[in-house]
Amino acid sequence: MLRSIIAIASSFVLIMAGVMIATVIATRLMLGSFIPAAGTQPTEAFLAVNLAYSGVFAVAGGFLAARFSPRAPFLHAIILAGLLLALAAPSMAQPEPGIPSWYPPVIAFLGPGGVLLGGAVAASVFRPQRKP
Repeated sequence: MLRSIIAIASSFVLIMAGVMIATVIATRLMLGSFIPAAGTQPTEAFLAVNLAYSGVFAVAGGFLAARFSPRAPFLHAIILAGLLLALAAPSMAQPEPGIPSWYPPVIAFLGPGGVLLGGAVAASVFRPQRKP
């Protein structure tokens, strides 16, 4: 049980830390400052880059959760995907000002979808081998 919790928690931390660090870097490079001024509109290019690295970190997190689970690897990815979806729900209901209306649902489903993809890959690649 403890190993399952650690697999899911560490995967969640990987996703959140990776996205936060990448967001700071992308904001600096694409918007000109580490913290944009109030009312600054993100560009379409910035949003596209944000979606790209968010998807990459989600796949990596799902892969990690499944790879380091003690058993039922894909179930661990499903639990992580559910956690991400639950945390994204408020942003879909109340989007930030200046963000296009399509962005919150896309990012909310990109995370869980990426996690499930990464979990499926890890579960299929690292599944126990049957002896003949």
